[in-house]
Amino acid sequence: MDQTAADRLRRRNRVIGLSAAGVIAGMMGVAFASVPLYRMFCQVTGYNGTVQVGGGAAPGAPAGAAAKVLTIRFNANTHPGLPWRFGPDQPSMSLRVGEE
Repeated sequence: MDQTAADRLRRRNRVIGLSAAGVIAGMMGVAFASVPLYRMFCQVTGYNGTVQVGGGAAPGAPAGAAAKVLTIRFNANTHPGLPWRFGPDQPSMSLRVGEE
């Protein structure tokens, strides 16, 4: 191999090595950043069981919305093939919008 071919090979190997190192560093950065970003996403959207505390009626809600009564029914159905049965202590609950 002559000198120019060896230089080209060395340069190409250096570019490939640096590119691979950059990809690996980027993937590690994304892996470390994913946990706090996912936690922030869950807090904002309420996804994955993250509790959101609300106050009063939403901005822009109709004036009579706070007086509306909602009835919540609790469902405890299970698959018929399961060997156990259970049910809610209270089958339903009525409350006003915005009430705690």
